[in-house]
Amino acid sequence: PLEGTSNDGAIRYNGQSATTGTINVASAARIGARASGDIGTMAGPLTGSAALEKTGPGLIFITGDASGYTGPLTVSSGPLQIASGVSLGASSVALSTGATFINNGTLAGPLTVAAGTTTINNGAIPGALAVPATANVTLNGTQGGNVTVEDNGILAGEGTITGNLTLGSATPVTGAILRVDGFTTDSLAATGGLTLNGVTT
Repeated sequence: PLEGTSNDGAIRYNGQSATTGTINVASAARIGARASGDIGTMAGPLTGSAALEKTGPGLIFITGDASGYTGPLTVSSGPLQIASGVSLGASSVALSTGATFINNGTLAGPLTVAAGTTTINNGAIPGALAVPATANVTLNGTQGGNVTVEDNGILAGEGTITGNLTLGSATPVTGAILRVDGFTTDSLAATGGLTLNGVTT
């Protein structure tokens, strides 16, 4: 491990704590919030191009200027939240099983989600998105590419997909799920085509 056997992170947030100075990811590193009630706020600039991994069950909240960070970002466990108005320059963001990602800002790179993850996108994410089985994605912002919801995956929200939306596979297990909120005047919009593969409506 890069910072000890517990993988808590080279920067470890305990309780409700914050960093305000520049964090430069010059080589592969981890940041962690060790306990489920911990909230670590990254209020200063985030820079560098090396791989960064978020660990621990607590919340990491990025509120500072993160446009200068261009490396790949992995959320291995617990929640990571991007504040409104923040641009994250990461080349990619990947979620491991059990992780949660809340985006209120703008991502420069694409998002990859694993089974058993939760994503809430209230901002803007570029590129295509595949929603695998047991993954749950709420899209209230913009997804800048095609979206595929695999069997047992869930897509909900009132956002915009600037591409095609495909639900299910040609040989469905139990089918993909698209949740539509009938209590609002807004809806999930796909500017491209809609493909239903083995989906019962």
